[in-house]
Amino acid sequence: MTDAAILKQAIAFKAQPTLAPFSPLVVEFLQTLSQRLLHQRDKPEVMSLGFWLRRAQVMQMAKDLPCNAKACGLAFHITPANVDTQFVYSWALSLLCGNQNVVRLSQRRGEVAFLLERIIKETLAQPAYQTIAAANIFVEYPNSSQLTAELSSLCDLRIIWGGDETIERIQRIPLPAHAHEVSFGNKISGALLDAKAILELDDIKSLVHNFYNDVYWFNQQGCSSPKLIFWLGNSVEVETAKQLFWCEVAKIFDDKGVNFDFILTERCSFIQEFASQKIAVQGRITDPFLCLELADNLTSYPRHPGQGVFYEFSISSLAELDNLLPINFQTMSSFVSHDYVKPTKALRFVSLGQALLFSHQWDGMNLLTEFSSMENLA
Repeated sequence: MTDAAILKQAIAFKAQPTLAPFSPLVVEFLQTLSQRLLHQRDKPEVMSLGFWLRRAQVMQMAKDLPCNAKACGLAFHITPANVDTQFVYSWALSLLCGNQNVVRLSQRRGEVAFLLERIIKETLAQPAYQTIAAANIFVEYPNSSQLTAELSSLCDLRIIWGGDETIERIQRIPLPAHAHEVSFGNKISGALLDAKAILELDDIKSLVHNFYNDVYWFNQQGCSSPKLIFWLGNSVEVETAKQLFWCEVAKIFDDKGVNFDFILTERCSFIQEFASQKIAVQGRITDPFLCLELADNLTSYPRHPGQGVFYEFSISSLAELDNLLPINFQTMSSFVSHDYVKPTKALRFVSLGQALLFSHQWDGMNLLTEFSSMENLA
């Protein structure tokens, strides 16, 4: 589709009335889409998305939308390349709020994103959903295009998923005075592991499987995937639990026959950067994971590269956590034997294995509210 055709469609959307929030037609459409996605049994991230789009789940979300909410109008989504399912979550929430949508897909998106785009378009093509199809479009175009500026000048809501540099670049492009913007910048997440609780398990396989899902669905590129590991316990417990835990992680990769040759160049660069700071990396460059034991917070270290790299911290008490968390910390996934006082810097707390489960409550915001306009009831 040409830039001119994309722009023409966006202008046409503006001439159409918006839908009511949680329109029965939209809820039915998402239920139909959910059923298609739940058949992708070999892709757990797609099945998780399908589960999230079920009618029962959607109607549960509706309880968090204020009664005076209405559609903003035209929403312009700029979506990331690192998590293939993210564009659907952003679009579906905006659709539920009643908005018309232009969704820009990354040209670097993966095969799962292409699959999802195809399934969505096929579902939209059904006669029952032509009203929705007439107000939603998925596009891709190069960064050199002027379309981002042109679509920004039209939109009532701009949603940016990306790194800090991407957000800063796009935010230089002006919006209409009335328009609202929501952005999601760089975040880092971690896992809190109670060494004593791990050593008391009869079988560690289920725990490690949950950790694997949190980390490797998107090759650790999701903002909520653990990159920092906080080991709680005394030195003997921690060292024993580490050996047991990482040995079991390695077995998963042996069973799956996965290799990491495709990231060797990036890992080499990363290791050289740390070597210059005299920080040793534990493990071979071809291992499924590389661990670095750090003693203090992250302010003096290079940005985390993902790709199966973990910064490990050993703590003897939970009181030490807050001083170790960076300002942009998002999700703490935990396996601990008791409730604990949550660190104030973390935005989200989940059990190990649930880090990548998306929610309309994200980064400390209710996205249903953020993607809506509020009507004055006075």
